[in-house]
Amino acid sequence: MNVKQVEEYMAYRKLPRTMRAKITEYFEHRYQGKFFDEDAILGELSEKLREDVINYNCRSLVASVPFFAHADPDFVSEVVTKLKYEVFQPGIKP
Repeated sequence: MNVKQVEEYMAYRKLPRTMRAKITEYFEHRYQGKFFDEDAILGELSEKLREDVINYNCRSLVASVPFFAHADPDFVSEVVTKLKYEVFQPGIKP
């Protein structure tokens, strides 16, 4: 996904300006300025390399959870690769 696609979609659907602003804010928050399809990229990698990337990306999260502090690395890896990334904007209920 890229910014241009989002803008074209919003124009095509003639979305109101306030809604466009919310959508733009969501994508900026969700992707922090980096619009790319992470699932597609990871889907092209080998299973082992994908696992390595996911473990690297989640390292700070895992390090902050006491439950994982002394857990077997294979167990932690297995759990982390099952996580699904979700973004929730502050103050907006899912």
